[in-house]
Amino acid sequence: MTLSQFAMANKWTYKFTLPDELPSSLPPVGYRSSHPYIEYFIRMVLELKNWYQNDIRNSIPLIIYPRINLQNELQRPIEIEKANRKHIHIRINTAQNVIFPGIPFIIDYNLENPNRSTVQAIIVQLCQNRDMGTCGHYNTLIFDTDMFDGNDFKGEHLHNKFELTLPTHYLAPTSSYKFGLISGLTQCNPASVTYELIIDVKVSGLFNDFTLKCPIIMGVELNDERPPSYASAMNLR
Repeated sequence: MTLSQFAMANKWTYKFTLPDELPSSLPPVGYRSSHPYIEYFIRMVLELKNWYQNDIRNSIPLIIYPRINLQNELQRPIEIEKANRKHIHIRINTAQNVIFPGIPFIIDYNLENPNRSTVQAIIVQLCQNRDMGTCGHYNTLIFDTDMFDGNDFKGEHLHNKFELTLPTHYLAPTSSYKFGLISGLTQCNPASVTYELIIDVKVSGLFNDFTLKCPIIMGVELNDERPPSYASAMNLR
């Protein structure tokens, strides 16, 4: 008898509450990644009475993430600026410092280039930082894109908006966890997931490139709709 055959004749409802201290699901990065990751499963074992029948086992993958309350004081505009020795100055503005998977994110940028130097690219990167306690610290590039789309700029002034298309698959929200008594892992260091927006300005010539960095919050869009399947959320084929 298979599990599906058994389920057609027998159904039970189980309800349980997860402890608040569980870290978010943190899937592996890339194929056979060596980075530590966090995955959750419900494992079911149906023990059959007769010795000649094999027990029925099944594991169901789960995605776990906290219901984060993004209070108003956590949501604020981003404004960063920097210049290089060629007097190329860039100012970056965003309406808020919170992003969500699958939802466009608008960057407003103002570039001053008084010497008409050749600005070759403005690369935007989103990086995930995993602090996995005693397992160490790991940085992962989520995506990068060129706001100039491969074209050089030699003008004196440029003001434009750029829409970042964020990945639609699951990304662990910005969060930190300190294991408590329930987990029995009181000796472990806290685990945390943070994100950083990195903007690299590429300029022709030696030592003319410069970089801007700012922390950014990865949120979770909450709704009452049925959650996606594990495979679709993890972008599995």
